Amino acid sequence: MKRFLLACCVAGTGCGSPAQEASSAETVQRNEAAARRRGEIVQELIVKGLIKSVDCARGKVQVNPSPWMSIDADTKEAFTKLLAGHCNDSHGNLSVTMLDAQSGRDLASFSGSGYSVK
Repeated sequence: MKRFLLACCVAGTGCGSPAQEASSAETVQRNEAAARRRGEIVQELIVKGLIKSVDCARGKVQVNPSPWMSIDADTKEAFTKLLAGHCNDSHGNLSVTMLDAQSGRDLASFSGSGYSVK
């Protein structure tokens, strides 16, 4: 953690008061914890069968169509954003497309320009 803060100071992005640096360290820890939790949730969804595969490098997530069709629109949006966050954490790729694992049809997507459902 200290190495990260030192790198921020050298880069000119984080040399504030000790209180500000502590706050930055806490923010980094919260972000790391959130990234771990997103990864755990994705693994749980794979085990439970909602997600068939995740290819963060390409921004493609295959979902099983039956459970996908049974969830409401708000949950689909939150689910897609969760996967975009996960792919951003692991590959720096915030864009993700949800695909029907059987047909390959686009179901939804999220990118810097927002969420869309097909």
